[in-house]
Amino acid sequence: MFFKALLVEKAGYNLRHKVAHSLIQYDEYSIGIAHLLVLLLLRLGEIRFSRIKVLKKSLNEHLNSQNTQKE
Repeated sequence: MFFKALLVEKAGYNLRHKVAHSLIQYDEYSIGIAHLLVLLLLRLGEIRFSRIKVLKKSLNEHLNSQNTQKE
């Protein structure tokens, strides 16, 4: 929801559209927008790392189950 509101919702900031089409004026850039974009990047990283942790856990469980079957 955060990504959608910040980047594409017309009722939100709609930054993707404004920046991609050069519709945002210089004075519209602010530290608040910069903070939101940094937060967005941090959340993107969190999602990626969470998926990696889940994949590693799943792989370890699979390998452990195969090892116990061999014994």
